Amino acid sequence: MSQKSKSMIVRFKILQTALNEFANYSYEKSSINRICTDGNISKGVMYHHFKDKDELYLLCVRYCYDTMLDYYKSKLKDNDDWREEIKNFLDIRYHFFRENPLLQKIFFNTLLKMPDHLKGEIKKITKSLDELNYQFSMKILKKIKIRHGLKPEEIIFLLDAVQNMLNEKFYGKAQKSEEIEEISQEYDRTAEKWIDIMLYGILER
Repeated sequence: MSQKSKSMIVRFKILQTALNEFANYSYEKSSINRICTDGNISKGVMYHHFKDKDELYLLCVRYCYDTMLDYYKSKLKDNDDWREEIKNFLDIRYHFFRENPLLQKIFFNTLLKMPDHLKGEIKKITKSLDELNYQFSMKILKKIKIRHGLKPEEIIFLLDAVQNMLNEKFYGKAQKSEEIEEISQEYDRTAEKWIDIMLYGILER
């Protein structure tokens, strides 16, 4: 086996152990020592491949978002009924998290417990998935007969404002609890409710 192949195997082993660590402990409470112990990896080997916890954490976040983006691209499909398209979009996210529970925890740990000093780097990593969400929202808005005088960009701005509000609300919850999976499920339920309100309003139909 070549040295390059051996190095790739070691990096993959470190990644798998780190994914479990960051999923269950978030960035702040995670430990390089625990990753080394759980993965039976010496510190010398660890620091040969990664200079510090930041680099390893960002690799895990990138793996999470890249995997999620590829999953969306493989599952998204056009539908003449925009309601079915929205349902399908939400179902894709639901099934991705059910199939990848560790990545679900990393996603919400990143969203709700993001380390301040890495916000710039994380924003670069999440850009592609954010763009996919934006393009999907614009696509749906072009299919919907929106109220006269409203522009799709204005609705997107309102959706972003609602999401920021939810992020702030659940950020507070995440700081007080380690049950990130329960919080993420509540987050999804609340987000779907707000999407429904945004589309249909608050008046009895």
